[in-house]
Amino acid sequence: MSTPPFASAYFFLCNYNLSALFSYRLVIACENVSYGCSQLVKLDVLESHLDTCEHNPKRPVPCEQGCGLVIPVDELKEHNCVRELRSLIQSYQQKMADFQQELADHRTMVNNQKRELHIIKVRYDFLQVTIITDVLRRRLLNYGHV
Repeated sequence: MSTPPFASAYFFLCNYNLSALFSYRLVIACENVSYGCSQLVKLDVLESHLDTCEHNPKRPVPCEQGCGLVIPVDELKEHNCVRELRSLIQSYQQKMADFQQELADHRTMVNNQKRELHIIKVRYDFLQVTIITDVLRRRLLNYGHV
């Protein structure tokens, strides 16, 4: 019994990832068409096009006013280098304060662990002395009874 020729094609299409199939063939307009982009791109390269599309309002660009920060194109008009750099400095100062506090916490933990280790060592030494004393006492008792 032979299978109809369309049966294997139907089976292939049903089991194949259709999004992968269409992503290499489907051509669509750029999402930034409302901002002036007229590009038609294949679906599989859309993401890379959006990252570099000159009409993308969220495309990151370096500030040319002097600070060198990378900001989205649509925020360039409201960008203030002094304000942004002050904000960045405050953010770094807060991070540094947080790290200093964390360092202080770690130092406290290390000192506590050193104290605990010293206590354990003193107890260990005491146990050794106790054991040696006990062994010597038993030997003396045994020696005296011989």
